[in-house]
Amino acid sequence: MAASAIGYSFYRRSEVAYWDGAVGNWLATLFGILVGIPVALSLERNRINLEKAEQQRADQRTKRDVLILLQTELVDAQKKIAQRISLGSSIPVEPLKTSAWEAMKATANLRHVAELPLISSLSEAYRLIQVLAETEKMLHRTIYGVNVQFTDGENAATKILRNAVAFHAPTLTTIDHALNAVAAALDSLQPS
Repeated sequence: MAASAIGYSFYRRSEVAYWDGAVGNWLATLFGILVGIPVALSLERNRINLEKAEQQRADQRTKRDVLILLQTELVDAQKKIAQRISLGSSIPVEPLKTSAWEAMKATANLRHVAELPLISSLSEAYRLIQVLAETEKMLHRTIYGVNVQFTDGENAATKILRNAVAFHAPTLTTIDHALNAVAAALDSLQPS
């Protein structure tokens, strides 16, 4: 294509009107190339930066939502454990809930709270809540199933209840630690 344009220009080399128009067109094309390409690249960079910024805002909103959901569930567990402490040797009826934590793991939304200290404190709190919940399930199965009487005069349900009660204070401590980590993470987020 360039060869045909050069050949045609060589053919019309003696016509002044042709050269007046050709030089103007060439200069306009050269100007378009020299200015247009950097402008187009700059516009594309701006578009990419805007998309990245919007994705970061969306990630922050999701992180805030995940943290608030986990915080709400931890506060609920904290209240239920405090109620269990006030019950003494009574048996809790309503189980501890970890459904938000399980849902966040299943849907991979925990990637939004991937800071190691935060995820560590959350996982430890939920581990102890799960241990306590499993101990309480075992207690219910024992009470409504076979409640073995031991030689020391205690039955299996009493021993399991004592084990559950022993987990109350450590679980509350880890929940407090996790709630502090969540509060710090929420404070560090930029307002949306």
